[in-house]
Amino acid sequence: MMRQLLRSVTAFSWAQSLFLARQTAALATAWLPDSAPDDAVREGFDGVRRALAGELDGMILGTYQVADALQRDVVDLLAPDDVWSPADWMRSALAAAAVGGRTARYLTPTPSGCDAWRELGNKLEVYLLVKQVARRIGVPAAGEPFDLESLVERSYALGDFAALWAVEGLGHDYASHFWPPEGSEGWPEGLLQGARSAGLPAKSLTMLHAGIGLAFAQRLLAGAPGERTAAEVADVLAACRESSRPGYEGAAIESLGLVTRTFHGDLVGEVDAALRRLGEESARGFFWHGVGRALYFLPINFLPAGDTTWRPFEMGLAEAPDPQARANVLAGLGWAFTLVNMRQPTLLERLLLEPFGRRLEAESGFANGVASSILMRTDTTPSAAIIDRFLAHRPAERVAGPWNLLVAEPSRRALEHVYPRFRRQGRLGEIFRYRPDVGRHGDGRVA
Repeated sequence: MMRQLLRSVTAFSWAQSLFLARQTAALATAWLPDSAPDDAVREGFDGVRRALAGELDGMILGTYQVADALQRDVVDLLAPDDVWSPADWMRSALAAAAVGGRTARYLTPTPSGCDAWRELGNKLEVYLLVKQVARRIGVPAAGEPFDLESLVERSYALGDFAALWAVEGLGHDYASHFWPPEGSEGWPEGLLQGARSAGLPAKSLTMLHAGIGLAFAQRLLAGAPGERTAAEVADVLAACRESSRPGYEGAAIESLGLVTRTFHGDLVGEVDAALRRLGEESARGFFWHGVGRALYFLPINFLPAGDTTWRPFEMGLAEAPDPQARANVLAGLGWAFTLVNMRQPTLLERLLLEPFGRRLEAESGFANGVASSILMRTDTTPSAAIIDRFLAHRPAERVAGPWNLLVAEPSRRALEHVYPRFRRQGRLGEIFRYRPDVGRHGDGRVA
């Protein structure tokens, strides 16, 4: 309870710094009585935060959202559950000291430190690729013709590694380009269906769907709690399905988890509950996969402090409410880590498998994410040498067991048996959620 209040206060303070303090004070006075229980205080601060966020646009809104997410995750990382308990504060202080100790590797030129900086550099490169694709490939301004086929070609001209992420960013910009004017209801329909996308290369479809899902979730999920959240979730699902080719819906729906955890972290439980009420168990799997992908890219996990490699996994294991969500979160994390660092397989070997391989072997989701990322990369850039180089990697002897169990065998079997079947059946959107037939079974058998 008190942690939620502290998160709301920090979010409020950041919003206040981006708006006129006088107006903020007036709003706060209107919302907050002199003596209010914790829930009322927290709701008051959250109300002001949402009101202020609604006033911001463009670059300022993006800055606000990133900083808001960062502040909230820092509170979750360092603040105790009970802020009135001296013992809990002592435990948090010890945890913060441990974070400081693990940060030392970023300050010394050791192999471990170099690997950590490479991973952070790869993560930042991918983040900027998605965010800056409009400038790099020349996405037209509002009202101008949008030649999607030509822009896909320009995305692929950026190179094999960049193309996957550029196409996702293009999908986002494509959906945003055709969004109804402000004040209008509804959303674009049929964006990747019929004649509008008939000439697109098949290799672009999965990430274009992921991109339009990003736009739909960002536009339709306003961050309000309660019944309104359920209605917005239903709208996001409807928008994704009305613009997706059959069999690709999952790629778009997965972005709901990515957007929710990145920009509306306090609503993850609300959205999950809404999916349950709507009877959307399939969509719920995609949602939690997207949550896992979001955890890898959270602003707090860009900071060179503590163990940025394992921290997203710790967060995911703590946040997942049940085995289905847990498997999908780990799949999303494995998917993101592998795709981002595929050019340097030693990072997967040394940063994850060597220190944490045995823990990951006990989970079914991680190997699924690795294998699915290989399928994604194969489908999106089928002739890329990066795939063969990654699969040909031979780890150090001490990591050979986890590498074979979690990477080599699941990837090989998925390429030989699962990928041809999904392509034949037109179901490539399925690789955006955990499936027991992609990766490892819980008893250690490879699917």
